[in-house]
Amino acid sequence: MRILSFKMGGLNPLIQFLKSKGFLIDVVEDAEDALSLLALDYDYKACLYSDYLFAQKVRDKRIDVPLILFTGVPGSKHVIEELQYGGDCVLRCPIDKNEALAYINATIRRCHRITSNVMHVGKLRVDLDACDVTYDGNMIRLTPSEWNIFETLLLAGGRPVSKELIYANLSPDDVHVDGLKLVDVFVCKINRKFKSFMGEPITYTVWGRARGLNFNLLKGGGP
Repeated sequence: MRILSFKMGGLNPLIQFLKSKGFLIDVVEDAEDALSLLALDYDYKACLYSDYLFAQKVRDKRIDVPLILFTGVPGSKHVIEELQYGGDCVLRCPIDKNEALAYINATIRRCHRITSNVMHVGKLRVDLDACDVTYDGNMIRLTPSEWNIFETLLLAGGRPVSKELIYANLSPDDVHVDGLKLVDVFVCKINRKFKSFMGEPITYTVWGRARGLNFNLLKGGGP
């Protein structure tokens, strides 16, 4: 699988890790080089980038490729704008390489609609392509906004995800003045739906800062 990446010093270990997983990666120095290669249609499955407003430049040229932003800048304003301009995923740095790989694969899968991918955690079954969630055979119906949050937490593998990153990965239609409180509202709704089958909330809280899926509970290890 071939992807294009900006040259980002802090991500060199990730680039090497992706290569070890079979990715073919072309690395470019800047946005202009990236735009030139994308315009030549080398069948890139995704582009990893770090330049603010790059997504707008790509979409203005009507180039259809999954765009994954890596950023270390705090706050959510520019992240939300980048998603509105055409970015497909935002990842905060530093990030665990396996988590980054999961997000990259999920973004490529969503954008290209390739082979089905089903995840199992204990009695939980999630079809990432169909956005179907079942627990112990019971269908759990999530709204599009609830699904976006649930998928973000699921792909983190039980690790906490900052509320800013969760909010950034909501759809542009969910942009809200107080976005972090909006995350809490959706997470509460998700917990209510799972609790009716599990008896416990499916998420845990790093107070005031982050949320995560309780993989211990899902695997039968208790809260």
